[in-house]
Amino acid sequence: MATYCDRLRPVREWNPPYNIQQPDNAKAHSIRWAREAMAHDLSLSLDCIVPVCLAPEKPAYNIEDGLMPLIHEHLNAAQRVRFLCCLRQQQAESYWRQWRKQALQAGQLILDKIS
Repeated sequence: MATYCDRLRPVREWNPPYNIQQPDNAKAHSIRWAREAMAHDLSLSLDCIVPVCLAPEKPAYNIEDGLMPLIHEHLNAAQRVRFLCCLRQQQAESYWRQWRKQALQAGQLILDKIS
């Protein structure tokens, strides 16, 4: 799993999904090159390197389409159930964190308007 792909150049661009098989923009090229470099440096198959974004302030990227199928290939049934529970918990926490942030921003906007 390759995390922090949202921080690759261009840093301010984050508009998933990205086609890293046939990159059509600079961010997709950066993700592809980083993935290839990791596979080379770690002597792993390129298929074992899945770029993901788990940053709480950004939408999750490539979890269901990339990471979950890879994990399912390598885990037994009991481990899969445990993993899915953990993943659902992380997604729920991320959702409520984002909801709280938006509610605080909305409240601040209302206070600014009535002040």
